Amino acid sequence: VNAVGGYYSNTPPSLQYLPLDELHPIMNEDCYSLSKYIVEVQAASISRANPLMAILSLRFHHVVPDTKRLEGDDIASHAADLWGYVLSSAAGRACLLAMEVDWTGHEVVYIVGDEHCAVDCAAEKLAKKYHPSAQIRDDLKGKAAFFSCEKAERLLGWKHYGGRQLMEGRSFMNKSERVSAPDNAAKTHGIDHTFCKQAPRDDKKGENAPSGC
Repeated sequence: VNAVGGYYSNTPPSLQYLPLDELHPIMNEDCYSLSKYIVEVQAASISRANPLMAILSLRFHHVVPDTKRLEGDDIASHAADLWGYVLSSAAGRACLLAMEVDWTGHEVVYIVGDEHCAVDCAAEKLAKKYHPSAQIRDDLKGKAAFFSCEKAERLLGWKHYGGRQLMEGRSFMNKSERVSAPDNAAKTHGIDHTFCKQAPRDDKKGENAPSGC
């Protein structure tokens, strides 16, 4: 998630709105966050050079085996991190779903838990206290996360809990379940761990076969 800038920045990023989505401007200033964003730019370039390839750049937050909890002084110290995390089981499922897409191009998606981890804190109050310049959208209430994963659900069928599941003995996306291609599949750019799939080669012709697998 640090491609935008955040926890490792020398100064807290002036976020424009919350929750964050993939359209938020890049505001990184540190080498770690820059390295994440560079991967996104590379992925976008590779997808343009290989139009039959699908590349998904997954923006993971802190991947943990169990629910994360922040209390006391840890809440303030993680303000730039936006109090997020993702369960390792859900992160792994996102990786598998990323290998099953049937569209081409490059997309960035957030893979973050659907609740923040600041104990006994309302999302609206956290936002107003630690990010007062950010526009607060209506869906930032209660325990709601500060990252929108709506795009991950739309493109992958992914949710932190529920969503598409791996089912033993078969691929977990039947033809009838396939997610339709995004409107701007090759226009956006991505991050953290990049997963790509290329259409199979047609050995008879020596060229890439049409996408559709």
